[in-house]
Amino acid sequence: MSPDLRLRPITDADLPVLVALNNAAVPNVDEISSERLADLVRMAAVPVLAESDGVVRGFALALPTGADYVSRNYRWFGLHYPDRDFHYVDRIVVGADGRGSGVGAALYRAVIEATRRVDVHMITCEVNIVPPNPGSMRFHQRLGFTRVGVLIHDRGDYQVALLTLSVPEAESAPDTA
Repeated sequence: MSPDLRLRPITDADLPVLVALNNAAVPNVDEISSERLADLVRMAAVPVLAESDGVVRGFALALPTGADYVSRNYRWFGLHYPDRDFHYVDRIVVGADGRGSGVGAALYRAVIEATRRVDVHMITCEVNIVPPNPGSMRFHQRLGFTRVGVLIHDRGDYQVALLTLSVPEAESAPDTA
């Protein structure tokens, strides 16, 4: 990982770069328009990007429980975990020049910390299994995600593994009073 990797919230000025980064990662993520990405950023509980050397290396968007979002994958988690709050990672995208350098892990650390700060204890996401995305599956498994289901879309032409990660409560400082 670049020593000057910096994480920060996404702004409207970032959208053109993020759309290009996102659409270069298709089919591992869905293609997106600037307008749709702007909607997702506004909806996100955690809209974060990673940059180094003045270049955006990746970004992540995590949506809160109860968002007005029509994704079948997102709705699956709401139906299967009706009594739990979660942050749903709608997309995590790392540019080709940032893969394998810790950018994805840094983005997930930011999502985990933001999730913990608002007292939410589960992160959800999906990873393509058709078409396969074995690198992403290995990455999520290393982070501790567990497969909890599979959704089959488009008569089997598109399938996703549904994953969850438990976020433990923050450790409190010892009481010295």
